[in-house]
Amino acid sequence: MISIRTATLAALFSLTLAQNSTVNTVYNLQLKTGSEPLLQLDYSIDNSTTPIRLNQTLRITGFNTSAWNTGTGNGMYVGIGYGCDEMENCDMIICSYMVTGNFGAATDKFSCSDYKTDPNKTPVQDQGQDIYNVSTLSTAATKTATVAFTKNNFAVRFVRPFTTSNSNEDYQLGKQNTPIIFAMGYYASNTPIQHTAGMYGLSKLDLTMAPIAGSAFQGMKLALGLIATVVLSLNFF
Repeated sequence: MISIRTATLAALFSLTLAQNSTVNTVYNLQLKTGSEPLLQLDYSIDNSTTPIRLNQTLRITGFNTSAWNTGTGNGMYVGIGYGCDEMENCDMIICSYMVTGNFGAATDKFSCSDYKTDPNKTPVQDQGQDIYNVSTLSTAATKTATVAFTKNNFAVRFVRPFTTSNSNEDYQLGKQNTPIIFAMGYYASNTPIQHTAGMYGLSKLDLTMAPIAGSAFQGMKLALGLIATVVLSLNFF
């Protein structure tokens, strides 16, 4: 027969693992479908940190790069906003890719920043940047005199915490279906161009599977910890 001590410690250990584990499932959300360019969000939830984090990869397929020339301020941007269905007063992550050298050069990478749009829909960079581990996964292909391309695929990865200390500028994510907005557009002469019809839209980000340790979970862990302390102190078997 399993002793009370063994069963209690095993339950406490399992509960601790559940709280600190990483969710490895990657979810795919098609944001822009139909005609190219297409936009897909791949995301997973990392429960190994406090607060937990949302790992995100934005994948752009078939983005028109036919007018791009090296060193002329050409590029593209892609953005996603959390907890809003309009561009006004929206917490956003915006990632930009600029052509600075030859197409596909190692120096040409995405840069991403944390913004909140003002009442005029203008993105204003947050004082605190709650975005981590930005990495460029896919860039423009090399363009030569004999190889002319018209479209390219891009991908950028970044991490955002579910909750931040910047409640005035950051939307606090939770265990729910979260409204989001998205947009794509061009840079010309190093200036972002207003996105056109069909290059933006609305969607829902399903975070209902998030293993957030709520009060019930924490209460259970605390209670089990107290029971374990009592069991061990009384030397029950």
